[in-house]
Amino acid sequence: EIQPVGKVTLPKPLKMKRIDARITFNISLDPDNAENKKFKALSWQVFNAPVGTGLFANGAEMENNYFTMAQPRAFEDVVKKAGIETSSFTFYALENNQHGTGATQWSDREMKTKDAETGINTDVFEHAPKNATYVKLRGEFSYDYVDETTGLPSHQNAYVEYTIHLGYVGEDAYNNYECKRNTSYTYNVLVRGVDDIILKVDVENDDPDDEDGSSDIGNGSEGDVVIAHYFFDFDSHYDRSILQFDQQTILDNPEMQGF
Repeated sequence: EIQPVGKVTLPKPLKMKRIDARITFNISLDPDNAENKKFKALSWQVFNAPVGTGLFANGAEMENNYFTMAQPRAFEDVVKKAGIETSSFTFYALENNQHGTGATQWSDREMKTKDAETGINTDVFEHAPKNATYVKLRGEFSYDYVDETTGLPSHQNAYVEYTIHLGYVGEDAYNNYECKRNTSYTYNVLVRGVDDIILKVDVENDDPDDEDGSSDIGNGSEGDVVIAHYFFDFDSHYDRSILQFDQQTILDNPEMQGF
């Protein structure tokens, strides 16, 4: 209670709330689906982080400026347990109240619009708001397996990029892209394949409506994939190998005929 003159009475205790959120990402192979697989987390990058926020929370989006990290950063912490590496990083972001429309399943959250002429994905998200904060995780995924057609040992190697918007909590989680003040978010990302991850979101604050989220993801993954029966790791100097091609192999594989 603030009196007109001379006296101020403060509640006891006086509770303070932070205007930012603490966001932690942990990424690793899914321990239940890790046989013959390897994943190396390489970098992370934050997009559309707000420059400012209001002094008091009102749950509405405010006019703001946004910035994107100029360069990706390497993961800060790597812990290995039971043969599986978990890579982590933490950053702080100001409140960003964003809500999407039209998403009815998890994979809709990261869906992008397609160019009308080429059918290729654009950089515009179909359901996510323009100013919603998101993170890109980049890594290298490899997998040894037996080709079902040829019966030969094969190797899949991919440099992958996973896009994950913040939010995904509460009753309408699919369309929730919020980053609330005075809240701690932990995003646990489990990699199962090149375009197959599980995301679990843990939330800590004093809002009972912010339920944790958990789902599989189908969209939001991009990258270059190489599938081969033989795979060589070369140093940048003094390595060599002989690659042999016969005419029938080239005739049987049209993708080789352009070389």
